[in-house]
Amino acid sequence: MKVEFRNFFRNFLVNIEDSYVDYFFIIGNKYDMDINEETAREIATNFLSVLAKDKYEINTFKNLKFLDLKVEKNSKDIDFLINKSTLYLYEKYIEFMKKEGKTSLELIEKMTRYLRDFYSMFESSINDDLENLDLKIGFESQNHIYSNNILAIFQKIKDNGAKVQFMNLYQGIPISYKGKIVKIDDESVVFEMENELQEVAMKLEGKAYIIKNDHLNRYVKADISYSNFSTKTVVLNNFVYLLNLPAIQREFIRIYPNVFVQVTLESEKHRELSGNLYDLSSGGLGFISTSNDGFCIGARVDIKFKIALFGKEYEVSTKGEILNIIEYMSSFRYCLRIYPDSQNLQVIQKYIKLRELETIEELREELNSYIG
Repeated sequence: MKVEFRNFFRNFLVNIEDSYVDYFFIIGNKYDMDINEETAREIATNFLSVLAKDKYEINTFKNLKFLDLKVEKNSKDIDFLINKSTLYLYEKYIEFMKKEGKTSLELIEKMTRYLRDFYSMFESSINDDLENLDLKIGFESQNHIYSNNILAIFQKIKDNGAKVQFMNLYQGIPISYKGKIVKIDDESVVFEMENELQEVAMKLEGKAYIIKNDHLNRYVKADISYSNFSTKTVVLNNFVYLLNLPAIQREFIRIYPNVFVQVTLESEKHRELSGNLYDLSSGGLGFISTSNDGFCIGARVDIKFKIALFGKEYEVSTKGEILNIIEYMSSFRYCLRIYPDSQNLQVIQKYIKLRELETIEELREELNSYIG
């Protein structure tokens, strides 16, 4: 199904290119976003070309004018333009499906997941330039945090025959395997990975993260300059010490559903709110809705949603509390703490385990696409 979707989606993008580029410019012009026609059409064309790629990484986005424009303007205008053009893509995608005689709901679900991952990586490429909590350690810099520079630390790890523990997230699932230091050059370090899944997770996330240990008393982030899946080696440089690593501080594993799951909230005042499940853990969930209807941070709510497990549908019902509400132009993302009883918790945990296994399998498919 994955190959079928990619071929179908690529054909759709070719079919829609002219109308999408026109629409992109018209919307930008209509809302007076101060983007000239040439720039708007260049952005739209490049954006579609990136979408059409079989695989994409954070570095894929570096040449997109979208990035420069968004950072330069520091405005919500570009977010609005992305949202409007994405809705247009959905409308035309459904029209294209009907035209081609396709009725599979899975094709829509695949597109939803594809775009979600795409925009998540797109935002990461922007946030990577805007991080303000990291301290970069230059190899020749005098501004070191510690008495030893990082090359000396890696050399000590290598001499002791020790390994470092890497960690990346793939669709919310932590991927964490060890790697040993093979070689240290002027400004880079060659690692041999214990498992290729770590290497492909790094490549997809666009960064490598090293967990602190007896030698490294801070977390480390690095750029990937080269990787070789056949030899399980990766070359890292531009090492940065991190003040913290939020992913490792998560209390629960967080998964993303691969199908639409409707969530319903009900407040003590009998207000109701519904939306689509965004992510789920044993202790919380996120969902996206187009309305608010008076719900606020701190509100205690009753939560209901249905999930499928091995061909059987289960209704989950639990108490919860709204921890945060993030507004995205015309929609809202709700972040909730949940308090399921033992029976509902068991269903949630089984679903999380199932999605964890499915996600790892999807990562293996990504690995296979790189090696052959």
